[in-house]
Amino acid sequence: MNECIVDFDILDKVNNKMNVLIVSAKKYYIEERIRLIRQSGLSPLSITVDSLALYKAFSASPYMSKNDTFIILNIGDSVTNLVLINKEISIFSRDINAAGNSFTKSIAEEKGISFSDAEKLKKTEENLSSLNQISIDLNSLINETSLSIEYAKKNYRLDAIKAVYISGGSSRLTGIKEKLEEGLRLKVDFWNPFIKVGKNKHISELVENSYQEIALSLGIALS
Repeated sequence: MNECIVDFDILDKVNNKMNVLIVSAKKYYIEERIRLIRQSGLSPLSITVDSLALYKAFSASPYMSKNDTFIILNIGDSVTNLVLINKEISIFSRDINAAGNSFTKSIAEEKGISFSDAEKLKKTEENLSSLNQISIDLNSLINETSLSIEYAKKNYRLDAIKAVYISGGSSRLTGIKEKLEEGLRLKVDFWNPFIKVGKNKHISELVENSYQEIALSLGIALS
């Protein structure tokens, strides 16, 4: 405990019982990130975790519904954050190792090109050949998501899941939305967390072109 930072939040209270979310992180892990932020000339105002930030951003969007169940898949560089939201409460979250960097590595190995060239190709390719090269990693993502769904259904008595919403830089990969939809047998769509955020002409173009990548940043800011 002396090596950790611990915090908690009460999610709800039912029949004199509380559902409590506890978050713990190693102090050195947090301190390293604070050091990097300060070296950049910035001052951190708060610390949160990816799953909570995504939940916060989703809660502030028009996609949230008090009667439905949703899954958020934020496909980042090193991990894919999975957040399961049921009736406006985040009830389950985890990180899946299949994500952008593993996709890029598979493309680089398949085509015999550098990691940086594969990253550029992944972002600009307009056909579906990249999906064939990352099929093992993508199938791993689909399988791990399916296992998480089954676990949540068993332990939380969930009704049908209305939709899976994807974000993160690698959600832009051509055809990945359709492939996830086919593998999960659920409706899969993008979500724009900035719809209800006030318009600002200085950032409107950034938001329009990059909202998938900065959904997590918005959630951190809202936290």
